Amino acid sequence: MTVKFFHKEEGTYFKKVNDRVLLSDHKTIEIHNSIPRFVISESYASAFGEQWKRFRKLQLDSYTNTDFSRKRLEQSVCGSLETVFSNKIVLEAGCGAGRFTEIISPYCKELYTFDLSSAVDANYDNNKADHIQFFQADLLDIPFEDNVFDVVVCLGVLQHTPDTKRALEELWRVVKPGGLLIADHYHFRWAYYTTAVPYYRFFLKRLDPKISMDIVRKLVEVFFPLHWRFRHSSVGKWILGHLSPLLTNIDSFEEKGYDFNKDTSFLETYDALTDYYKRLITKKELIQILTNLNDLSTYSLKKGGNGWEFSLTKK
Repeated sequence: MTVKFFHKEEGTYFKKVNDRVLLSDHKTIEIHNSIPRFVISESYASAFGEQWKRFRKLQLDSYTNTDFSRKRLEQSVCGSLETVFSNKIVLEAGCGAGRFTEIISPYCKELYTFDLSSAVDANYDNNKADHIQFFQADLLDIPFEDNVFDVVVCLGVLQHTPDTKRALEELWRVVKPGGLLIADHYHFRWAYYTTAVPYYRFFLKRLDPKISMDIVRKLVEVFFPLHWRFRHSSVGKWILGHLSPLLTNIDSFEEKGYDFNKDTSFLETYDALTDYYKRLITKKELIQILTNLNDLSTYSLKKGGNGWEFSLTKK
């Protein structure tokens, strides 16, 4: 793939000097594990890096032998993946360990995929291919010039950034005229504050990720047997939903058995209790942000499994 990274402030392209360095007129970027690193610190995303290094395959359809991630992507796209991605130049923002990368990549002409955290290393190990460029960068400072990509995908990410509006504007900036932005965001709901999650999270997100990982592991050891025992009881599930800090996907993966669901609960719970930013947004607030984007042609917005799911087309 041709290196297309761009230094926005200086208006110069990076050129690959060797396997270790990308160079612009005034700045160099180190390359480690074939991945250009436009950020040095993982900043607020360090917990995500920790979780995807530990659970690097657990959400991959190829590993679970399910179509769970594919269905999530198809629901967000609202159409044929082949129609949306075939022969397109695509940017995936906030890739994690690559659950969507492995689904998108077979269709794309070129795929550029990145994360703020070291999760991008897990994605590289899971999905490396000649037509995929992995890089580590900040979603609020994407190293490309304007109007580059046919499709930009950002799922499960915006609510974890410092500023939804800025993040959407930056994603929108790199969409080509006539191109498509596909994203989602947690929706505001009072019920969230009746659960144990925000109260555990208040403390755990402030700890070193390795310490919080150990605490969550112990919480899973205590509470998961109860979730499994009462998995067919609506009353039991309601009580645990308010008293236990655990998240589970037992309804979707029960046939995978106890151990698989315990691991999945560990991942989902750690994700929910340690994200530094977790913002919920109302439909009115989101529509205001979307409709104020420059050169917006059309948009669709609906409530989905992860909150608000939306797609935007650029004039």
